[in-house]
Amino acid sequence: MQLNNMVQINRTLFRILLFVLILFAFDRAIAYAYTPKEGDTTITLYSTQHCSYCASLRMYFDTHAIDYDEFDVEKSAVGVLGLWALRARGVPLIVIGSDIIYGYDMERVTAALDRLEPRLASTTIAQ
Repeated sequence: MQLNNMVQINRTLFRILLFVLILFAFDRAIAYAYTPKEGDTTITLYSTQHCSYCASLRMYFDTHAIDYDEFDVEKSAVGVLGLWALRARGVPLIVIGSDIIYGYDMERVTAALDRLEPRLASTTIAQ
């Protein structure tokens, strides 16, 4: 009887370990997919509709005719996965080329735009 209990415990522990390993593999795969690569030229904004900083960034990008992809983290699975994979705690999260900018920091945004393509950055920072 005692041997049977040990086998049950070992099976349960094995299942838990297998589940944890699968979650870890999933986490790393998502992180790899969302981490910007060197030489990447895309601009992505992870946002919400009610975030005033996100609205300011949208207005800045639109005013300066900067093409960007936007994912609402409250409405899009891609947005939630991006936020999770990039280890962000909130919005806005901006990915410009290979730069990841957490929060609203227009100096870092314009510096990243300047590194990506100098014509994108403007000397006027909308705040």
